[in-house]
Parts: sequence; structure tokens; C-alpha cells
Amino acid sequence: MKPIPFRPMIAPPKIAASPPSRKAYPHLTDFARLCEAAGIPSRVTGGDPLRVALGPAQESIRCDNIRYVGLGQDFAKPAREKALRALEILTHAFHEYAAREAVCGRNLFSVPAKPGRPRSAGRPLSAAERMRRMRARPVRNDRSK
Repeated sequence: MKPIPFRPMIAPPKIAASPPSRKAYPHLTDFARLCEAAGIPSRVTGGDPLRVALGPAQESIRCDNIRYVGLGQDFAKPAREKALRALEILTHAFHEYAAREAVCGRNLFSVPAKPGRPRSAGRPLSAAERMRRMRARPVRNDRSK
């Protein structure tokens, strides 16, 4: 599976006393089906099943036993990517244990590329590699002038 770009800044969910409108969060599912749509198994069993409502809203809301996850423009994306975004929000905004365990160690999210010139080697050189390159350079003798 190709990783999707990680979002470093995810806003915390709002706490609501009454549930939001069904139009704002039209897709109601449970956590097991969300993991199935993402193509990963759920690692946590038992307890009350976590209910998740997905929608195109911008903010996420916690109300009763349902987590209302606002995906914004990601709501129109394919089912797998939409499910991964929802799991990412459940993991980092809602701090849901089941979501953290489901995505842990799977390399589902990649760090976004930094702006600027890309590295030529792809990773930083070790001290031994830098010394090897420095010693391999030809010696310039500019003292003859």
C-alpha cells in the first residue's frame, strides 16, 4: 500500500451536547467497517463499538458515543483514502486507542516533502561517508603562486 501524506496540524474536536445535523455528517459507520474500508485489520476487540459519522464538514465533533469526523475536501476522495483520513483524525485529534493501535507501525502516512531543493543522496551522509568523500577529493596545491 502506498502511504498518503501525513497532516501535521489536526484541530482537536469540539464537544457538543446535542448531535449535529445529519446533512453535515451523512455517512454513519462503525470502527470495524472503517478499518475494513482502509484495508487494515482492527487490532482492538471488546467494549462498546465505536460509531463514526463521516462528512464534508471542516470540524470534528465529539458527542455521546459517536465521533463526528469532518473530512473537508477529502470526503470526495476514494473510499480507502477517505477511511485512512478518518483514522488519522481519530488517532491524532480524538486520541482514540483503537485507531492508534490500528495504524501503529503500518507506515500508512508519509511525511510531506519539505519545500526547497531535494537532497541528492536521499538521506544525510554519515560521518564516515563524509570523511571518505573528503579524502577522495583531489588535492589542490595553490601555494605555488
